[in-house]
Amino acid sequence: MEAAPKHAVALRNRSDEDIAARIARCKRRLGADVLILAHHYQRDAVVAVADHVGDSLRLSQLAAAATAPYIVFCGVHFMAETADILTGPDQAVILPELRAGCSMADMATADDLDWAWDQLAATDTSRIIPITYINSAATLKAFVARHGGTVCTSGNARQVLQWAFTQCEKIFFFPDEHLGRITAFELGLPLADMPTHWPVATKGDKSRDCRQASPCHRWSPPRSFMISPRWDWAISPNNVDRATSAKPQAATGPNAPTD
Repeated sequence: MEAAPKHAVALRNRSDEDIAARIARCKRRLGADVLILAHHYQRDAVVAVADHVGDSLRLSQLAAAATAPYIVFCGVHFMAETADILTGPDQAVILPELRAGCSMADMATADDLDWAWDQLAATDTSRIIPITYINSAATLKAFVARHGGTVCTSGNARQVLQWAFTQCEKIFFFPDEHLGRITAFELGLPLADMPTHWPVATKGDKSRDCRQASPCHRWSPPRSFMISPRWDWAISPNNVDRATSAKPQAATGPNAPTD
């Protein structure tokens, strides 16, 4: 393992108050050239020195509107990546802790998606729209862009799915199974039309076979819903019965909604 820089080791031995005072001096020296954004989940000492605190979407919007050439994003990888996508070429987004990751964003990888898309090609991918939750890596956002899809948040997932069903017959949703499944269920899709893809089959785990978990060749027309990845979703028999005959609700506009 690579050793931490000497200055980082030295800072670890200093109090939060000392570090905050040092950051304040740096901010005074840099002035409008630096903007510090902190996610709600950060500890108090980090929040105390931030210029803005919010959720990942709000912070990315603030970064996009900022003119500062240096943006310090106190969050996890996918948040800083999103901010970097939205900022200009003359701006740098800096992630202070490169090891800061998100278990949700790590649930699906670019390799998983490429493999799954190849499997779906047998069912005609021209009828499938990929949608990724914003809590995902930039490589996943690039994947949906290449294949005519879009990105959603928890706040606009319903509108995005409604739009998608006016454009195509099937949706490939990732990486948050529960957001995709619950939203589709609320729109009236029966659970039988929501097969789950198991990318673990690509990693040598033969205990779950993707073809058994999500038999694409047996998808029920005219609409199916595919979610990746990975956990079972418990639902009462009453809810299953209620959803069996329900139909998706169509969106009213021709274009994908924005959040």
